[in-house]
Amino acid sequence: MHRLSNQIRAVVAGVLLLAILAVLWLSISSLTSLGATINSVYVDSAMQQAESFLRRVAAEQAERYDARFRRYLMQVANQAAALSHFYEREAQLDDAQVKVDAILSERLANGGYGNTRDEPASIFYWGGNALDDVLRRELMVTSYLEPVLVEAQVSDPLITAAWIITSSGIGRYTPNTDPHRDWPAGFDLRNPEHDPVYSVATPAFNPEKTARYSGLYMDAAGQGVIVSAVAPVYRADGRYAATTGVDVSLSDMRREILSFTGFSQTGDATGFAFLVAADGQAIAFPPSQLDVLGLTHPEELLELNLLSTSNAQFSELVRRMISRQAESVGLERLQLAGNNYYVAHSGMASTGWRLGLAYPEDEVLRGSEAIGTTAGIAVKDTILRIGGVAVFGFVLVGALVTLFLRYRLLHPLEGLNASARRIADGDLQAPIDTSGRDELATLAGNLSTMRDAVRETLDRLRDSEQRLQSIIDNAPAAIYVKDLSGRFQLMNRHCSQLLGTSPEQAIGKQDHDFLPPPVAHEVGLNDRRVIDAGVPLHVEEAIPVDGETRTFVSIKFPLQDHRGQVLGVCGISTDITDRKQVEHELQQHRTRLSEMVAERTRELSIARERAESANRAKTSFLANMSHEIRTPMNGVLSLAQLLARGELSEKDRHYVELILNAGRALMTVLNDILDYSKIEAGQVSAVRAPFSLEHLVRDIEGLMLPLAEQKKLEFRTTCARDLPDRVVGDSSRLRQVVLNLVGNAIKFTERGRVTLRLSDLSRGHDPVRLRIEVEDSGPGISAADLEHIFDRFFRAGIDTGPAGTGSGLGLSICKKLVELMDGEIGVSSVPGEGSRFHIEIDLPKALDESGTRDDAAQLQAPAPGPLRILVADDDPIGRMACQTLLEQVGHRITVADNGSEALAALEGGDFDLVLMDIHMPVMDGLEATRRVRDHADPRIRDIPVLALTASVMNDEYHRYLDMGITAVLAKPLSIDELNRTIQDALQDGARVH
Repeated sequence: MHRLSNQIRAVVAGVLLLAILAVLWLSISSLTSLGATINSVYVDSAMQQAESFLRRVAAEQAERYDARFRRYLMQVANQAAALSHFYEREAQLDDAQVKVDAILSERLANGGYGNTRDEPASIFYWGGNALDDVLRRELMVTSYLEPVLVEAQVSDPLITAAWIITSSGIGRYTPNTDPHRDWPAGFDLRNPEHDPVYSVATPAFNPEKTARYSGLYMDAAGQGVIVSAVAPVYRADGRYAATTGVDVSLSDMRREILSFTGFSQTGDATGFAFLVAADGQAIAFPPSQLDVLGLTHPEELLELNLLSTSNAQFSELVRRMISRQAESVGLERLQLAGNNYYVAHSGMASTGWRLGLAYPEDEVLRGSEAIGTTAGIAVKDTILRIGGVAVFGFVLVGALVTLFLRYRLLHPLEGLNASARRIADGDLQAPIDTSGRDELATLAGNLSTMRDAVRETLDRLRDSEQRLQSIIDNAPAAIYVKDLSGRFQLMNRHCSQLLGTSPEQAIGKQDHDFLPPPVAHEVGLNDRRVIDAGVPLHVEEAIPVDGETRTFVSIKFPLQDHRGQVLGVCGISTDITDRKQVEHELQQHRTRLSEMVAERTRELSIARERAESANRAKTSFLANMSHEIRTPMNGVLSLAQLLARGELSEKDRHYVELILNAGRALMTVLNDILDYSKIEAGQVSAVRAPFSLEHLVRDIEGLMLPLAEQKKLEFRTTCARDLPDRVVGDSSRLRQVVLNLVGNAIKFTERGRVTLRLSDLSRGHDPVRLRIEVEDSGPGISAADLEHIFDRFFRAGIDTGPAGTGSGLGLSICKKLVELMDGEIGVSSVPGEGSRFHIEIDLPKALDESGTRDDAAQLQAPAPGPLRILVADDDPIGRMACQTLLEQVGHRITVADNGSEALAALEGGDFDLVLMDIHMPVMDGLEATRRVRDHADPRIRDIPVLALTASVMNDEYHRYLDMGITAVLAKPLSIDELNRTIQDALQDGARVH
């Protein structure tokens, strides 16, 4: 019985032991499954937190950069709005404060205009050939934006330049780095090949009229990689006027991106960052990652496009990045150069760029796997402990295991989870327990690093926001931002003071909360016009301030997102009440001044009429007197010429030459006096007609060479090879001026040479910039005399040599004639070495080259003849001299005393040409010529008529030609000039008997 009881107890004990073992086995299995579950749950949770962290860091970094670039877009939008305002008020701007010709003070080597580095803070450039009033006005208007450009450039160290380029090509840059010295000929700031940023904002490329960014380019001034924020400027009538912008250096941002290596507790992180443009161009990519792209040399990064690298997987990643929404955040996994990476990326809406942050996968997983490792170790340890415990302690052991798991695993994780929630809620001071040396401590360290990075990023954002807010608050103008419903979203201190509130209290309120209903309604309408049109508006608004109505000029412009959608309106309002009052008082003064000027003008008009009447009487008197003096003098000179052509002794020939020289000197004085009186009376004008420069030079050479040879001087003429032959201008006036200068040079030079030089300063452009130089080896002109050399009645060196002769009007007349032709005249001289006079004048090229003749052959052509010539002149001496000169070269001459006798002779005889004096009794030469041209007989009607006159001004010369005169000859006649003129008159078919 006892043995049975023992057996039963043994069986029961065995059964209980088996039951305990079964329960133990089941418990161990359950605990093992629980450990695996815990490991999986916490690894997944840690991975989700890590991925969320990577996305958040990429988004915050991209937003930090994007905020900076949005600020630059707002800057250029403000510049554009300000310049539009100045264009609208152009008529009210004071151009006297802007010295345009002083600004564009230098003609550059490339043919444009600019200023020097020592001049104003900005550099100015215009590539045209000449400034007109429209360009001067435009340059004056843009000058009012100078303070805005300077403030923009100095307010931010990353802004390397602020600028304007107008639609007419005027450029204004600050600061002045003097780059236009090296620009080539024809450089035009509007040409995309010359300047890459102007066209970005033009209507053809920016129909939305928004502020935007240009592409990347290397700065010519050495500032590295540059991008320009640009905005279009439009006039009030909608016409495009200019592009304004700022150049932003990317050096600091690229340096910051390239220095990124990721987050690691071990200090050996191998992450990297990169920045890519919307077209795939690499803005920043670390040279240390060349192997990722299959590159070997850092310089290959300069022209790198990440869409077309040798690493197809990476190029596909970039393609997915830039195809996403501008502000979206993404996370990709890929293998680069044998390593697995997580790539978090986020967009920058203002530029369209995307920032990528690449983290090695093992760095990301290290903290996550640590959680699973910790959980597994804890479970295994528990199983070993349970294995040695008896069945009766199973429940106790289970409780101990539960407490162990809670305090060893769950409690630390709950602490990390609580810290993460506090950080997500904005508490960046949340404590994180990083004690210990296990994997949970590593995870806590990573979370602490993340918290510190987020805190640093937010601090920088707050600093940037504070700086911007400080600028806005301290601006002298009222600045505000409203949403589409008209509610204030931002307001600076100056604006809130005007409205009697504070910036904080104004947020969310509307105009009618501060302004009377009519005023609020008008302001709201202006805001709506900006929102609906999408373009800036400049308007004056009357706003009550402290019981007084003040006038504000408001610049309002739309705020747009990267898609061009209008989000609200921004306004900048400046109080101009005091200025309006000053303008009103100024207008009253102007009105009074206008009345005084009108009264004075009436008085001056009467005085001018009297003066003009007296001047006409003086001119008529001088003309009549000069004619009365010229007529006998021409007779004397003609007879002297006849004597000179005859057989004379050396002594008698000397006397004749003295007579000719004295007579010519007297005639020159008379011509100068008459010319000057007509110039002063405004009776002289320049004409524009095609003529040959070669013909002009040969003509002058033919006249001046004999005078130079008489004094045994060398006379040279040189013309540049690139000088065109046919140009348009007043050849008669130009010939008169050059003859005077060459004559003076020969007159004052006793030995050596006189040189006439012609060159083209325009280097082949149209119009030709003709430069004429007359250089001599004479006595020179003193510095004191040079200051007055072009004054009337001034004669340099009057006490020496031939300087005592002449009227003292020649050079004064030359200066006035050159200025009449819109040219310039000047002189340089070294006493004892000689003088050089120069003329510069613009002459358009003649379109018709058919008039070019072989002038050298013409000058050498023999005298035509014999001819039958009718000479009509009322002066017996002049008539006899002319007849004798012509008969000496073989012509047959018939004479008449007046125009009536000339007509009768033509009807009764057969003649080849007529020499007709202009001033004759009974019938003058002009009336006789008119009747010749109206004659029914073509033999008479088509005969060449050469006019003879003692002196003819340029306007009279062309009037004679219009009345049918074939050519005009000045008395006294020169046989050489007479032969050339006759040959020209008959070259289309002469009748030779």
